Amino acid sequence: MKKEDIKFLKERERKFREGDLPFGAWTLQTKTKWWNTIELQNVLNPLTRQKGRKLLDVGCSDGRFLEYFNKKIPGKVLFGIDFAFNPLKVLNKLGFPKHLICGDVCEMPFKGQVFDAAVSIQVVQHIPTRPERIRCLKGICNGLTEGGLFVISLVNQKRWHETVENGKEGNSVNNPSLYVYLYDPEDLAQDLDEAGFVDIKIVGINNVPEKYLKWIGVLGVWADFGISQLITSLSLRRGCYLLAVCRKKGKLGP
Repeated sequence: MKKEDIKFLKERERKFREGDLPFGAWTLQTKTKWWNTIELQNVLNPLTRQKGRKLLDVGCSDGRFLEYFNKKIPGKVLFGIDFAFNPLKVLNKLGFPKHLICGDVCEMPFKGQVFDAAVSIQVVQHIPTRPERIRCLKGICNGLTEGGLFVISLVNQKRWHETVENGKEGNSVNNPSLYVYLYDPEDLAQDLDEAGFVDIKIVGINNVPEKYLKWIGVLGVWADFGISQLITSLSLRRGCYLLAVCRKKGKLGP
């Protein structure tokens, strides 16, 4: 794909993100709160054991994860980067300390090993071309301290193959303004490895159908977590999203 085509696809999505309902608000309006909680809690769980104070949310949008993280683990130094300005304005009004940057996640502005942990929730899948996705992941890896933790969630190809015409990548059938690359566990592991991450563990999350969560509530959250951790092979087929937890190569801090 030519550079001008990549630039066009990114700009098309940026304009969509500027004018549409911010992603966090959309999720809460179209899904049950338990569906949202399952994804956010699965991203949060590995971070509760991570030492250090600085966390980066890559593609933070209007801050549904940063707000959740601050409630569960207050006192950390929180950073967010996103290429859409309007969602960042929404996030900036939320009443907790954070540092926000409007910029392209494929061109990380940070110099050196800044962060102890980073997260990215359903963002990398929208970056056109593998070299650009690797560029984003390498930028995240470079910004982490040695042994720094990275947690990423993405749509699962096995559950979303009908959302793009060829079942793998291209314009979204439901929203032509969005480019989507549908990861499977194998190519996700390969991309994370190439970007410099180790100790890669991938599971499927959001396994319990949304319609059942309305009735069983918090029990569904625990059931979903159990499927992911205890029946991993099933979760990789069944989960709506893939969740990968990995580390930057190097020794852990004391």
